[in-house]
Amino acid sequence: MDIGLADAAETMIGKGPTMKAPNQNIRIIASEHAHVGAQYGVVQGDVNVGATGEQAPVDLSRALVGFRAQLRSAHTAGTVDDDTFTAAEAELTTADEALQEGSPDSRRTLLVALKKVRGLVGDVADLAAKVAIVLALARGLS
Repeated sequence: MDIGLADAAETMIGKGPTMKAPNQNIRIIASEHAHVGAQYGVVQGDVNVGATGEQAPVDLSRALVGFRAQLRSAHTAGTVDDDTFTAAEAELTTADEALQEGSPDSRRTLLVALKKVRGLVGDVADLAAKVAIVLALARGLS
């Protein structure tokens, strides 16, 4: 990797948070299937990678309750249409019932119901990501 030359940014000490643009000549060469996720010349302040503030639930029943509430909110906001909402609600009810039963057959029913929900909300990125977490929790059941 050849980083090249990067001049430090000049800050105006005592004159507020204003910063002059740095003179930069940065070159990164990724080889052998390497991926560059992010490249920053000058960073001031906090740096967060990934989502902040929200933590993934660890209990499947709580995750289902939380997802159902988020689905309702998306429906109220108009992000999810009536037909999709009704179908997803029905699958979530099936998932709830299968979770309560706890048998190997009901586990399969649970996974299929959650996969159907994933398909139904797949075009709403936020809901698709959240149902993926719920599905991963369901897959982790023994």
